[in-house]
Amino acid sequence: MIGISTLRAHIETKHNLEVSTKQYNQQIAKHLFDLQTQTKHTRYLLEWI
Repeated sequence: MIGISTLRAHIETKHNLEVSTKQYNQQIAKHLFDLQTQTKHTRYLLEWI
């Protein structure tokens, strides 16, 4: 039978992984947004030239 401390450690590890994944996904979303913005600015600049 699995012990309470082992179960607690598994739950904590799972929670930490979920938090890390969420933060990672937010960083990716921000990078994609920044890249999209940069691409728009470049496109406007090229049209202006």
